Amino acid sequence: MGVVEKQSIKGSVIIYAGIILGFINTGLVFPKILSTEQIGLVNILISYSTILGQFGNLGFTNTIIKFFPYFKNKDKYHNGFLKIITLVSFVGFLISLLLFFSIKSFLVKTGTEKSILLFEYIYLLIPLTFFTIYFNAYDAYYRALFNSVPGIFLREFSTRLLVLVFISLFYFNLIGFKQFVFFYILAYSFPAIGITISIFRFGEFKIGRKKIVVKKDLKKSMISVSLFSIISGFSGVVLINIDRIMLERYNGLSDVGIYSIAFFFGTLVGISARPISRIAGALIADFWKNKDLESISKIYKGTAINQFIIGVLVIIGIWSNIHNVFKILPIEYLAGKFVILIIGFAFLTDMLAGSSVNILAYSQYYRYHTYIMAIFIVVAVITNMILIPRYGITGAALATLISKIFYNTLRGIFLFVKFKLYPYNYKFIVVGLIGAITYFISTLMPIMENLYFDIIFRSLIILIIFMSLIYFLSISKELNNKLNNILSIK
Repeated sequence: MGVVEKQSIKGSVIIYAGIILGFINTGLVFPKILSTEQIGLVNILISYSTILGQFGNLGFTNTIIKFFPYFKNKDKYHNGFLKIITLVSFVGFLISLLLFFSIKSFLVKTGTEKSILLFEYIYLLIPLTFFTIYFNAYDAYYRALFNSVPGIFLREFSTRLLVLVFISLFYFNLIGFKQFVFFYILAYSFPAIGITISIFRFGEFKIGRKKIVVKKDLKKSMISVSLFSIISGFSGVVLINIDRIMLERYNGLSDVGIYSIAFFFGTLVGISARPISRIAGALIADFWKNKDLESISKIYKGTAINQFIIGVLVIIGIWSNIHNVFKILPIEYLAGKFVILIIGFAFLTDMLAGSSVNILAYSQYYRYHTYIMAIFIVVAVITNMILIPRYGITGAALATLISKIFYNTLRGIFLFVKFKLYPYNYKFIVVGLIGAITYFISTLMPIMENLYFDIIFRSLIILIIFMSLIYFLSISKELNNKLNNILSIK
């Protein structure tokens, strides 16, 4: 767990710095400067580009992580592995380009007064998809080298910093909305350029001139993993974005804008899992190669309990401050109040699942991960179709929660049946009880007149109560060790 801890600490610092920027952008600035329709536009563009980009990666990001140990040899330029990545990504972009032109009329066909802005900016998906594909590919290569931090910095921090700069230019009337949208797309394209430069400076951007020779059996396995990963990876990003897409279809961009702001607050629950998942995936792939099930089990147990602790703490912090959130947001966003809570619980199920996604995806049963994902997306589409017309944005959130519970439960059952991997014990119940006690205490606290002082004081009390109980009950050895180091307790 040494590498996981080291990378996750660095990644967490960057991610939480990014959260602050994200809060400024999404929670403070965007709702005050942009209309709900304009917010809906930029979010739906990112959603569509994420889906096209994932499809354009041709399932190769999982292949990179899983098979890099078989190519790894720095003296031989890792046997041309980066060249393979670059060529496959370009082919994938060409295929995604064909897909884009095939479905373009469908994307803008809302009839519609509700989503007229989308028609005007739809072609921006082309460059955004290109850069999304190459970022995903090169970021996976970096993670395979056990270096997940640059990708985290570029996607979680630098993008949001650039967005803050560009929205400030718009606010001060230095650029118009049209220029802001172009700059917004540039901000989300920048990580691909940045990670390419970073890999070069790290001394790993080595293509090599020799012809790439891949053994027949290895090539066959790589193609098989990629084909199945296309479905699983595509399903994963569709699930994350399907709620916005179907909201846009049913209700238009304005509801997407309200939902996206509320969704951001809910996703804060799962943010801390990102750095852990990114580096743990590379380690798990290496452990599977060596058939080290004991180490995989250790990572599974550690990530499940630690992520659940953090997730419970964050969801308590958010919901205890919900009155403050809606003092910050304009009145039209009040419709998204329960979206925040529901999405928070949806991401809490991901935290509870630990590294189960990586364990199954990089195992010999990776095909079953694809099957589960395919079922998952069917459940997501059906639940959105049923719930959005009835309950609007709250229905979209409920559909996400139901889908994630189904997905995480099914995957956990599979890992237990096939590998006897089971990370759960009584401590998870104790964490839930600690969370309930902490939240109850927070409800007894008076609401202070100063908004920001109330947020700081309330959050600090919640943190002290929750983490003290976690510490003294010895729920997590890793967290206790970190707290001991912070407090200099020998």
